[in-house]
Amino acid sequence: MKRNYIPSKVKENIERENYLDENGNPVKYKIPKRMDGGIIIIVFLMVCFGMVMLFSASMTEGFASEGNPLFYIQKQIGFTLLGIAAAFVIAAFIPIRLFDNIAIVTIGYVLTTVLLLAIFIPRNPILCGISLNGAKRWIRVLGFVFQPTEAAKISLVLCFAGYTSWVKRQRAAGKHLAQKAHLQSWKDGFYDIVIPVLAIGFWLVLILLQPHISCLVILSILTFFLFISAKIPLRSWVTGFIFIIAIILLLVLIIMVIFPLLPEKLQHYVDFNYVFDRIAIFGNSTTVDKDDMLQTTQSLNAIGSGGIYGVGIGNSIQKWGYLPMQYNDYIFSIIAEELGLIGGFFVILLFAIYLILGVRVAAKASSIHSSLIAFGFSILITLQAFLNIGVATKAIPPTGITLPFFSYGGTSAIFFMLAVGFLLCVSKSGVKTRKV
Repeated sequence: MKRNYIPSKVKENIERENYLDENGNPVKYKIPKRMDGGIIIIVFLMVCFGMVMLFSASMTEGFASEGNPLFYIQKQIGFTLLGIAAAFVIAAFIPIRLFDNIAIVTIGYVLTTVLLLAIFIPRNPILCGISLNGAKRWIRVLGFVFQPTEAAKISLVLCFAGYTSWVKRQRAAGKHLAQKAHLQSWKDGFYDIVIPVLAIGFWLVLILLQPHISCLVILSILTFFLFISAKIPLRSWVTGFIFIIAIILLLVLIIMVIFPLLPEKLQHYVDFNYVFDRIAIFGNSTTVDKDDMLQTTQSLNAIGSGGIYGVGIGNSIQKWGYLPMQYNDYIFSIIAEELGLIGGFFVILLFAIYLILGVRVAAKASSIHSSLIAFGFSILITLQAFLNIGVATKAIPPTGITLPFFSYGGTSAIFFMLAVGFLLCVSKSGVKTRKV
C-alpha cells in the first residue's frame, strides 16, 4: 500500500488545503469535510433541555402578563430556529478561511462600532438607542430591537482572529520590519499588542458608557484568553505593555484636565451606583435594602428547596412571582429547584463538555486563525454560562448575565447559535488530521 493512498470512499469526503507553517512554508493537510458530531450532539441537548426548562420557568409570567403561558417559549423557539439556520449555513457552506481576510475584519469592526455608537443616537424612526431601567443597551433598527453588545461578542473573536492571522502572514512575507534590528521588538509590540488593545478598548469604553458592566466583564476576560492563546512572543508583550502604560497615563492626564471643564450633566452621564449596590448585595451589607436583596435571597431559596432530586419539572414555587426574572437571569435557580442538585450538575456538565470539545477542535486547527475562532467561541459560551451560574449561587455579585441556550432572549439566542456555527465551521474546514 502506498503511503499516501486514500480509499475512494474516504477521498470523496476529503479535500486538500495548503497552509503555512510558522516559518511561512506551505504544508499540506487532509481536511475532513464533516462537522464535529460531539459538538452537534451536546448543543442539541442543551437547546432541547433549555426549551423545556424555559417553558417551565416562563409559563406563569407568560400567563400573567400576556394571557398566554406559551408566549415566551414560542418567541424563543422562533429566534432559536433562526439562529440554527444561520449557523447551519455558516458551518455547512462557508469555509472558515473565507473569514481570514483583513478586509472582512475591517468591515466587521466598523459595523460593530457603528452599532455600539447607535445606542447614543436620539430617537428616530430608522435607527435609535433605547433606554430601559436607566441604561442604554438596546437599539431599534427598522422596528427590530436588539442588543449590539451581543454582536460585539461575536465580532471580538472574529476580528481578533483575523487581525492576528493577518499580522503573522505579513511577517512571513517579510513586511513590518524595522529599519534597525533593536527597534524590531518595539514595532512587533505595537502590532501585536497596542493596535488590538486600543481597538477593543474603544468598544469597552462605549459599553461602559451604556453602562453594561456584565458585558464589559465578559469581553475583558474573553480578550485576555484570546491574547494568551495567540502565541504572541514575550518581547512583544514587554514592549506592548510599555506602550499601553504610557497611553493610559496620557489619557488619565487628559481626563484630569478636561473633566472639571465639562458641563455637570456630562460629568454625571454614567451612574455607577447600581454597581456598588450589587457589590453590597454580594457582601450582605447592612446598608442594602431588603428589596434589593430579593433576587439573591429567593434564588438561594429556590436552589436550597430543590435538594438533591428537586421538586419535579413544573412544580417550582419561586416562579409564581417570588423570584423576579426567573426565566432569564435566574433560570438556573428554577432548574436547581425543579431538578435538584442532579439537574444543576447536569447543566454544568453539559457546558464543561462543550468547552472540552471546542478546545479539542482548537488544538487540531490548521491555522492560528481557525484556532483562535474555535477557542474564542468555546470560551465565550462557557464563560457566560459559569458567570450566570455564579450569580444564581451567589458565588459572584449580580451581573445580569443570561444562561446560553436556556435563558429567554432573542438576540442572545441568535448570536450564540452563530458562535456554535463558527465553531462547527472550524471543525469542518479548518482542522488538520495529519501531514500528507
